[in-house]
Amino acid sequence: MDPRETFSPFDADGAKEALAGHANFRTISYNGESVRLYSQPIDPHGHVDGVVQFARELTDLDLLWAAQLRTLALMLPLAVLAAAGAAYLLTGRTLRPVLRITQAAAEIGKSRDLARRLEVTGDDEMAELARTFNAMIGRLAESFTALETAYAKLQDAYGQQQRFTADASHELRTPLTRLRLATSAALAPSATGEDRLRALETADRAAVAMSRLVQQLLTLAKVDAGELGLHLEPVDLRVVVAEGLDEVTTEREIQCSFADTPLMIAADSENLRRVVVNLLENALRHTPASGCISLSAEKVPDGRAVIVVRDTGEGIAPEHLPHIFERFYRADAARNRKDGGSGLGLAITKNLVEAHGGRLEIESKLCAGTTVRAFFPLFSERKPTQTNSS
Repeated sequence: MDPRETFSPFDADGAKEALAGHANFRTISYNGESVRLYSQPIDPHGHVDGVVQFARELTDLDLLWAAQLRTLALMLPLAVLAAAGAAYLLTGRTLRPVLRITQAAAEIGKSRDLARRLEVTGDDEMAELARTFNAMIGRLAESFTALETAYAKLQDAYGQQQRFTADASHELRTPLTRLRLATSAALAPSATGEDRLRALETADRAAVAMSRLVQQLLTLAKVDAGELGLHLEPVDLRVVVAEGLDEVTTEREIQCSFADTPLMIAADSENLRRVVVNLLENALRHTPASGCISLSAEKVPDGRAVIVVRDTGEGIAPEHLPHIFERFYRADAARNRKDGGSGLGLAITKNLVEAHGGRLEIESKLCAGTTVRAFFPLFSERKPTQTNSS
């Protein structure tokens, strides 16, 4: 029997496949309309006895699909335009803070004003970016400030080095000139024995001055290089002060006062004696014969030891006090050079005192005298060490 005649108007091909035991779906055209047909084999006894087919017209579904296509074709361009507009607005709103940050960074770069900062609003990612940018600008500002400070210090050090070289050359030129004049006078054909004796005395004084200046310059060079090489050991400050007093050549009376008990400090005896000698020679140089000079070594209430050199000499004007420890500085350049001062004594003394962990203080009043105090920490019970501190 022809399946087409048996199952017509349904699908014969689907029926054949179902008779073979395979259920299936097919879409067919029936009377000019689309029909969705399902073919199911019937096998209650393990073999196919027949086929059942179910059909559903697709006209309404086709109409619905066509309507959806028309709707999609109409709405899709509108949706794309709406999405593009929304994306433009959202992107502009999102990127506006980034644009502000970019513009601000460009303005800061042009003006080099590292004090400016971005305005931070909200607590989102853009605010965090602005805070990060501000922190970066702050670190850059600190770095540039540090560089400027270092450059200023370098310029100052260079200027000091130039002044130091010029002053040292000038100081050496003076005794060399005296030495040359003295030798020229001694070698003159008309020079008498007395003339030659005076020339030798002048040459000797010039040589002593040059030797002293060279020694001072070497000391300052060691201080600058951190190679002063102090050998610290427990010493009685009273003993060192008395030894320094003995090294000072003078016929003038110096009033002395010492503590009744030992003042043990960690010190380099030789360099500490130089402190005493420098302070006393400075006081002698600026105190008239009718004035008084006193020297003492005591213990102050805060537990430190102190050397005090006090005089009733000419004193120092207030405008000179801030510079008194500068190298080659003279309150009265002409007079100090005549008296043999090079302007290095107090600078060396200050460095030596600080190298011992102490502090140098000076008080002075014009025409009333000067008081210099050198404070030192008392020796603690610890093993002395070799140090190059300056």
